[in-house]
Amino acid sequence: MLPRLIYPALLLSFLASFSLVEGWKIDQSCRKAGIYDEVNEALQLAFRMAQSGMDALERSQVWDPKDPPNAERLANDWDEVPPRPSELQDLIKNLFAHDDIINESQDLPDVPQHRLEPYKQTLKKIKLGRAYKTFRGILKGIRDPGSLDDVDWDDAIIYCDGSRYQWKNGLWAYDKENRIKRGLHKKQCFSPLDKLTTLAETYASASRDDGNLAPSTIQLCRPLIKAVQQSQKTKNSYLGYKWRNIKSSIEKSAAGKFRQIDIMGNSLPVVLLHEMTHTTPGVVRDDVKVADGGIFGISKGAAYGWENIRRLAKKLPYVDKGENTACDNNADSLAYFALGCKLMSDSDNPFIITDEGILDPLDQAVGWTPNSWKRRWQRQAFRYLDTLS
Repeated sequence: MLPRLIYPALLLSFLASFSLVEGWKIDQSCRKAGIYDEVNEALQLAFRMAQSGMDALERSQVWDPKDPPNAERLANDWDEVPPRPSELQDLIKNLFAHDDIINESQDLPDVPQHRLEPYKQTLKKIKLGRAYKTFRGILKGIRDPGSLDDVDWDDAIIYCDGSRYQWKNGLWAYDKENRIKRGLHKKQCFSPLDKLTTLAETYASASRDDGNLAPSTIQLCRPLIKAVQQSQKTKNSYLGYKWRNIKSSIEKSAAGKFRQIDIMGNSLPVVLLHEMTHTTPGVVRDDVKVADGGIFGISKGAAYGWENIRRLAKKLPYVDKGENTACDNNADSLAYFALGCKLMSDSDNPFIITDEGILDPLDQAVGWTPNSWKRRWQRQAFRYLDTLS
């Protein structure tokens, strides 16, 4: 993911107010690269996007009225979901809904299968509990706890070079700082292809040689670092990225259908959010494969970009069933969803993403209605009692 952001003011407006909190570490290699401040600012925006995505889904998650207000929520297994704004529903339709769900096919399986009252999945009943859990994990496990000097296993470290690696005969590398052995296929950003096209790579918590768990590591790769450095030459445009020689590869990897929103989707904040979904607190989401998603638009490859994640949503398995190859386990689908939620809810410059991946301005921001579950719990209890009578 790379190119030039043509709306730097749009994303910069999201940064108008935030508080600096701890729970991650930006390595000094990013300071040496001259982009430490840019990474920190983009990380704040990534957290705000995750917050928007979580807030948008909160009403479709279970909350017991007896629980304290800050109690963790679980995926809602009931069929009803409070009405959503049409803009949010359209975003869910594009990123997560199979045509069978949209058309309410009678062949749809019961979801969930283990409940007293299973139901047929429809667009209005999509819960996205996995997305909610990922956003909550990023905020709770990376944004909120810990300290910059004492990073734990459920935090994340962001690197901007590979100086911590000790290379061994070209077969494996030893991460001296985190005390982890990496195989040849896990050379973060340093394989020949990675040096040309990869923006970032992430590895979830792994066992150190002393048996303890190391933090998740997010490695920013040279193409992304170079793009941020180049963008510093233009005032207020650090989020803008040069096309250069990567443009054709990106377009072809998206099956020749690179969309306007992908310019924003390849920005540093969205890349960081994408990578955080791969971390342990982000529940280790995958880069799910889709046909024609590979480089140059041929073969099977990771579902990156607007067109690929929309095509993934049209493939089985269905959403909300906990399947590893489903669209709600795809990192870019979750990152684009959070981006879309932040865009439509921004009080200064609200936008929606059209079906074609175009940014369309809104007259006013989309708001999320506060959660209210008491009546739903009572109604479900009455239904259950009826089955016993």
